[in-house]
Amino acid sequence: MPKIHVLEEEIANKIAAGEVVERPGSVIKELVENAMDAGAEHITVEIQNGGITYMRVTDDGCGMSREDARSCFLRHATSKIRDISDLYAVETYGFRGEALAAISAVSRIELTTAADENGTFLELEGGSEVSIRETGAPRGTTIIVRDLFYNTPARMKFLKTDRAEGSYIAALMDRLAISNPQIAFKLIQDGKTVLSTNGSGKLLDVIYAVLGREVTKSLLQADATLQQVRVYGYVAEPTVTKSNRNYQLCYINGRLVRSQTVLAAIDQAYRNDLFRGRHAVCILKITLPYGLVDVNVHPSKMEVKFSNEKLIFEAVYYAIKNALNKQTLKSAGGQEPREPEPAVPTSGKPAASAPIPAPVQNKREIPPSGMVTELEKREPLFAAVGGREAEPERRAAQKASLPKSENEYIVGLPARTVFPPQRPTLLRETPLEERLRAADLKEPEPAADPPEQQSFSREKEAPPYRYIGEVFASYLLVESGERLYLIDKHAVHERMIFEKLRKENASGQRAQQRLLMPERIRLSQEEMAFALENQDEFAKIGFEIDAFGDRQIALRSRPVCLTGESAADAFCEILSGWMQGGHEAETERENTALKTVACKAAIKAGNINDTVELKALVTQLIEEDEIHQCPHGRPVMIAYDKKNIEKAFKRL
Repeated sequence: MPKIHVLEEEIANKIAAGEVVERPGSVIKELVENAMDAGAEHITVEIQNGGITYMRVTDDGCGMSREDARSCFLRHATSKIRDISDLYAVETYGFRGEALAAISAVSRIELTTAADENGTFLELEGGSEVSIRETGAPRGTTIIVRDLFYNTPARMKFLKTDRAEGSYIAALMDRLAISNPQIAFKLIQDGKTVLSTNGSGKLLDVIYAVLGREVTKSLLQADATLQQVRVYGYVAEPTVTKSNRNYQLCYINGRLVRSQTVLAAIDQAYRNDLFRGRHAVCILKITLPYGLVDVNVHPSKMEVKFSNEKLIFEAVYYAIKNALNKQTLKSAGGQEPREPEPAVPTSGKPAASAPIPAPVQNKREIPPSGMVTELEKREPLFAAVGGREAEPERRAAQKASLPKSENEYIVGLPARTVFPPQRPTLLRETPLEERLRAADLKEPEPAADPPEQQSFSREKEAPPYRYIGEVFASYLLVESGERLYLIDKHAVHERMIFEKLRKENASGQRAQQRLLMPERIRLSQEEMAFALENQDEFAKIGFEIDAFGDRQIALRSRPVCLTGESAADAFCEILSGWMQGGHEAETERENTALKTVACKAAIKAGNINDTVELKALVTQLIEEDEIHQCPHGRPVMIAYDKKNIEKAFKRL
């Protein structure tokens, strides 16, 4: 059996570094949080080469004495924990006493600090003290970290490019600035200032600097208290969404965290208001007694555990609902909506210290199964046989006003107009000339249980088809032989565009449109870095981009099938998908991108299209005869057999 031995301090610190220091951004997070714990009002961060070779954090906090400067790099040395009870009520950002020891173990560090008139300069390499001396310095602390992972090359190879690591730090600084609007932050990246806040204490000022004007002007103020939990911040209107969760920020007692409970509450609050795959923009700050949350779950302190998950969920949910309901009231001119969502739960009393406005009570009563509410009632198209008409005089007048030829076919009219007032167009049999010009089709085999996926067949002796019309502004009706086909116009068009794009890409002849005025798209720091690193990949699918300012890219060309707005949406959706896809094969990434382009370019269900266009779509579908699903796998057409329809009407 192997003999157990105690690891040396140097090895133990390097192991701890693997948990705390994953990348340069981890170092910046720990150092900036220490500066905030020191009471700093101004914090400046400077990095070079993504922070891999150089990082400097300067603050004007309380500083340290000579003894504390030496002790802070010892493992488990901290000024924030005294006994075991302190672990369950942590009020500071740092407390474990591992970060500085782990950072110094894998880098070269220079520390300059002063708590009074005499400052201290300390130099370490690989966790070992090299020199220490007195120096003149202003009150506060400056830490310089050089050559991260210089003595652990195995970790060095897992780092990403300088641009990617730098963007991660920039995104981190954005989030830290939002959590502390009272602190003036500055980030200098390769000699260029990419973030600067004034420390005014106004949250909206920081949000504007980080997220931009378009997002900021759509934000609604959220503020609610449930028992001992207060949730406040800003949430965006449902019309402003993102393709990922990068814009959903949650702070627990000022600490940026990831919480599945909070994310679930956000999704539930916006349920039925957002398109599938879209995410709301939320900046939420949650304050609660420190004893109700455990931040000692992970060394990075990004994950927390609540003693009452349900209470947190409800507090977040109703804070967002309150904000959205207030916007509904504002849009309605201050009038109470007829059936608003509940603003606060029926149980739980708000804390007296932070009352919330009187909630708008929900008056909706959910009907039992099978019952129909007044709003859901629809007038029948025809009066029931033998039934009593509600307005016999008006109906008789309407009936008398019709031409005699049509009057004899009317059984009864609805109480309100169903179709625009016009003479009905009677369907007619397709003339022989049109049949000869139409594409020859083979009658499909009868289906036992409709609906099922179907396709047209092209044999010479097959009967012709007849385009009947469109229903629900989404589905096309086509008759052929003994079958009635229901065609999803969006799915068909999407598949056709996808096949065309795929052929163009395979031949290297992409149809692109050069924009006279480049379109600017605002991105987060991480998205910006990823997009610029993959410029060539985007060019292959028709998007030519380059940097335009600090947080924007310029879209200079797009696939010819896209319009301006759909091009920006398609690009952002592709960008988000590629970022989440990880190390996906190049061909698969390109295929996924073409599906997105096709979806954005295709005609939309619910839109009104010209009849000529729809007939042309059906003709093309029949001629190609190879289209069975849209690029995402949904069927493009289902068929109903005549026999089954007759059975439904009791004719057989």
